[in-house]
Amino acid sequence: MKKIILHDYRRCPFCIRVRILLFLKKIDYEKIHEPLRIWTPWMRKVSKEKKFKPSVPILRFFQGFWFFKKEKIIRESNQINLFLDENFGKKEFTPEKNSDEYKKMIEWWSWCEEFKKNIDLFKYGDDFNFDKEKTSFIKKL
Repeated sequence: MKKIILHDYRRCPFCIRVRILLFLKKIDYEKIHEPLRIWTPWMRKVSKEKKFKPSVPILRFFQGFWFFKKEKIIRESNQINLFLDENFGKKEFTPEKNSDEYKKMIEWWSWCEEFKKNIDLFKYGDDFNFDKEKTSFIKKL
């Protein structure tokens, strides 16, 4: 079907979630390791072009015919897993849309996204420059 490329960091829990689903659904893919702060040339180029901070996981695939292939990029692990479950084999790992379980899943994802932003600020600071002032609250805990 499509050539799948996963930009990945081995210890990232969000990447691990994606790799688990790729394994469970038996999807072949190419893995590109993205060392933190020492991004691959592709990651630096695309994040600059599309104006986002480099982060993993990123799933890439190509759609179209041999003479015209368009690259698609999915950046968040939640969206990647939804895409994989809906487009490869039988849908079996995500609840049906508009169900109570689906709504709870979306609420949980929203909470996790906010939490991750705060973790990233603590770990990397703005623009990946650690700022002791913004993380000084840690000393008070």
